[in-house]
Amino acid sequence: MLKIKVNNLVNSEEFVREPVDKEVNEILNSSSNKIILTGGKGIGKSNVLCGLEKRGLGCKEQTIYDNPDAVVTFTKEPNEKIDYRVFDYLSELRFTNNILFYIKRNYPIVFKKYFEKDMESVHSLLDELFKQLNNSCFEDVTIECKHGTKELSFDVLNRFRQIMEIDKLNIAIDRFDKMNGSSEYVQKTYERYFDMFDKVILTSDDPNLDNEGLFAKGYNLRHISYGNDKDVLKEIIRRRKSLYEDNKTYKELFTTDLFLDKLTKFDGNIDLSLETLLCVRDLFSLYNGSDHSVESILDEAIEEKKESTKKLERIISKPTLYL
Repeated sequence: MLKIKVNNLVNSEEFVREPVDKEVNEILNSSSNKIILTGGKGIGKSNVLCGLEKRGLGCKEQTIYDNPDAVVTFTKEPNEKIDYRVFDYLSELRFTNNILFYIKRNYPIVFKKYFEKDMESVHSLLDELFKQLNNSCFEDVTIECKHGTKELSFDVLNRFRQIMEIDKLNIAIDRFDKMNGSSEYVQKTYERYFDMFDKVILTSDDPNLDNEGLFAKGYNLRHISYGNDKDVLKEIIRRRKSLYEDNKTYKELFTTDLFLDKLTKFDGNIDLSLETLLCVRDLFSLYNGSDHSVESILDEAIEEKKESTKKLERIISKPTLYL
């Protein structure tokens, strides 16, 4: 399978760790405590966040990877029926649940002993809240908000720090600017949690970032670009086994200078490079026995992928960062 979930990728043989390790080292050694990873889609920002989490496991400095849902939950911004109290309550439950899931995923013994009841309680509260929200679509319902920002999460984080004897605890939030359909209110709500962590690392695909404004607010923007490195891209392609499962000769062809040089047209977008190679493979099968050259087939695949990407970008709304 060409597409691999980032959590699975960093623990697989197909993961190329050197460029990610370099980014992780520089982030951890940075004097900045608020960092935004930029550079566009498909360039490996999520790999860096997951690399940060993996690096910290069992150490005195740990990083919690969080990937909030981009799908709009009932409404994008507060309104008369679902007001700011409900948004804050839902965010608190989801944020606390993500912290608990980090503990459960990585420290099952500690979770079972100290945090299992917390997760049971959070899940019960989420079920209750969603039942009330669903009912509110058909009748007048007063939604009961039992907790506010940090009322649950602060306690869970403090107990986790103490139990694990952690010196520094970071949060890495993926696709931050896409939460709840790029909701300004949800982003600002999550920003209230930042002071509970030693470092906050976010990813953003907003094409119109206010660099100066963000810098003035203490954010350091870091452009991820290791997909532009031919040696890195070559190793990524070489390891992506699904490209060669039916023909091992593709491995040598796809890692030639001809292919690597032309794939630089994607400006470091690793996903597009891999998808293009899959397209090349399909075109080889289609043109089997014809007089099409390898270069012409590669050029056709690149143009096809660029055109399909443009069409997709016209359909999908661009994310907006509201920090």
